Amino acid sequence: MRRLVIQGGGLTATAAVAMARLGAQVRLLTRVGDDDIGRRVFDELRNEGIDLSGSVVVPGAATPCSMVMVDPDTGDRTIYHFSGAGLDCEKWEPEVGFVASSRALVVDAFWREAALAAAKAARAAGVSVVADFAPGADVEELAGLVGVFIVPESWCAARAGPGAGPESPGSLGAAVGALTRGAQDCEQALRLLHSYGASIAVITAGRLGCWYSSASESGHCPAFEVEVIDTTGAGDVFHGAFAYALARQWEVSRCVEFASAVAALKCRALGGRAGIPNLGETLDFLRAHGQLDWRTC
Repeated sequence: MRRLVIQGGGLTATAAVAMARLGAQVRLLTRVGDDDIGRRVFDELRNEGIDLSGSVVVPGAATPCSMVMVDPDTGDRTIYHFSGAGLDCEKWEPEVGFVASSRALVVDAFWREAALAAAKAARAAGVSVVADFAPGADVEELAGLVGVFIVPESWCAARAGPGAGPESPGSLGAAVGALTRGAQDCEQALRLLHSYGASIAVITAGRLGCWYSSASESGHCPAFEVEVIDTTGAGDVFHGAFAYALARQWEVSRCVEFASAVAALKCRALGGRAGIPNLGETLDFLRAHGQLDWRTC
């Protein structure tokens, strides 16, 4: 082992850090145990300027954590995850009134009750809901409240099985498997994501870039070339950057290219958060390497 670093991770937590570094005001609703890891998690998030009011510390619980092994030659990683223990917090009613005054909401399935309450509040207020779901998570009820469905091709592959449609989307895994083998047409996979009710669908595929579609736009955004040290957290950063771009009311193609750039720049450092850029660094990179015109942003 060449190096050991300890830093925060997680789906929406890392997305929140990305949004904060880009300059957004961010509030995170989550839960941790009252152990050393939980204290470290909250300290790091507060240092990023993230508002944790409404988040829960569960007495006697063990905070989730992961061991991540990174290949120094490729930047690819293998994750061993501990999902925590004793984190049930049914006695806490998640306070989600702040969601209605937000510009975008990112949800995962880690604390389902809070995610559902927040997504319903956002849907009622016309706030964009962006999904960041781990492979294998039970997300059927939550998926119906999502307006922006961003998934990696591995998520699709994990849900492959007999039949088709949102209840058993085997054809989604097959369609994405085809595009990762070099096929150019992934319309079927995007349509299946839209069938959950999302108005914007995005499939990310690492070095192959990402495919996206909405009522007004569709296309492919190539991956940016950077010196990759570690890909951990790149997808979560993509979600956060996309939500930030949505909050600025950019068109979908601009949101996709912006999120791709932020995620790519993140990969230049070890760990899920160390390499997350600020807004100025991202725009400088896009002005030099982007396909769109970023001069006035």
